[in-house]
Amino acid sequence: MKKKILLSLALLIVFGIVLTIIRYDAWFRNLPEPPYKITSPQNHVLTFSPDSSLVLTWRDSGTTFKSLGGSASFHEKRIADITPSCRHILVLGDIQDRDERQALVTHSLLRNIVSIHHPEAILQLGDLIERPMQCAWDRFSIAFDSIDTVIPVIPILGNHDYLKGLIHKAERRPFLVFPYLNQTDIAACAHLTLCPDTLDIFIVDSNRDVFNLFKQASWFENELRKSNAKFKILLSHHPLYSTRFPLNNIFVRLAFSSVAAGNGVCLVLTGHEHTFSHTFHSFHQLVTHFSAKSYDNSDNRYYTILDIQDNTLKVNIFDKNNSPIESFSIISEK
Repeated sequence: MKKKILLSLALLIVFGIVLTIIRYDAWFRNLPEPPYKITSPQNHVLTFSPDSSLVLTWRDSGTTFKSLGGSASFHEKRIADITPSCRHILVLGDIQDRDERQALVTHSLLRNIVSIHHPEAILQLGDLIERPMQCAWDRFSIAFDSIDTVIPVIPILGNHDYLKGLIHKAERRPFLVFPYLNQTDIAACAHLTLCPDTLDIFIVDSNRDVFNLFKQASWFENELRKSNAKFKILLSHHPLYSTRFPLNNIFVRLAFSSVAAGNGVCLVLTGHEHTFSHTFHSFHQLVTHFSAKSYDNSDNRYYTILDIQDNTLKVNIFDKNNSPIESFSIISEK
């Protein structure tokens, strides 16, 4: 029996070493950032501050922020003190354009969606960029050009926004471009009001270690209890209930699922798995993506439109050709 246990441990160690060698680049290697120059008039983004007021952020050449490739200075200007009333919202999953050609395709699709649905805000579910480099941020500028200056954009952090290594570390630029992510020192969390007394969104950082996830869960529960909104929506990059296999993202589920279910969350919006899924677990969970990369053997992309009318939250999912995929409604009892 003892020999079998030792043999099993030895095989497990060998398997771990072989897997680490095979996956080394994917897990640990950060490519050097190519030289860059900040150009204008790109790089302006309309978004939110931690108190849910509108701000405009932008970057230009400077010395405030330095990386391996160059330097940039970041700026922020408050646009309005009053929280806007956003009742018609576009939701996008992973984007992570890998080159300028993909960014131009994303831009064309987004312009079409905006012209059809006229959203008042855009939620993005992580992996906005391919890698934490200025060239990837420039692709974001191309994809959202003329959109991100008139419609507030609210991304969350995905694993592609993190630097690789034994200890994953979020790159600084998302916090400078999207200042609401600085709302807590626990992680890249936020509680934003998109429609007073009607819609609150709660952002958690599902990329963190298990101990941090449960710290976030405590913060999440406290923020939920402060909210009197009719509709409470959680944004998490990793699904609480994976489409791949039952134990995937298990710690994300353990940290947030019961808190969400016990405090009135009606909808959980997630990405990461590059497919489409709608399931119900005391709350509705959607998994979507808006990337050229797909894990379900299709070249499709999906987007969601949230539409609040009185006590009803209508959820409509479309493919990249703007064809309806699925729809459902959530009724508030408040």
